[in-house]
Amino acid sequence: LPDVGPVPAKVGVDFTSAGFWARLESDMTAPQRSTPDNVDGTKGVMLLGAAAGYKFSAGGLKHNVSVTLDNIFDTRYYNYLAHQRGYSVWQPGFAAMANYSIEF
Repeated sequence: LPDVGPVPAKVGVDFTSAGFWARLESDMTAPQRSTPDNVDGTKGVMLLGAAAGYKFSAGGLKHNVSVTLDNIFDTRYYNYLAHQRGYSVWQPGFAAMANYSIEF
């Protein structure tokens, strides 16, 4: 269908042990070949992400320290729903985030 985004899928695996947690996941999108006139299709894409962290209690508070990595291989790709409207905007490449949170 030309005005509908390609089929997406997400798979992943989580691990938790004694406060430590980790996640590995993949976001996938099928190619879009059925497009309106004068609109290029887009290739399928598979992105890999990972996250890890540690949860602990101290001082009567719950703490969580984590690191997240998105698009680990810095894959260049278009979002079809933006691309088909005449924009050719590259989607975000590799990104890393460090996080510290306190729950009280």
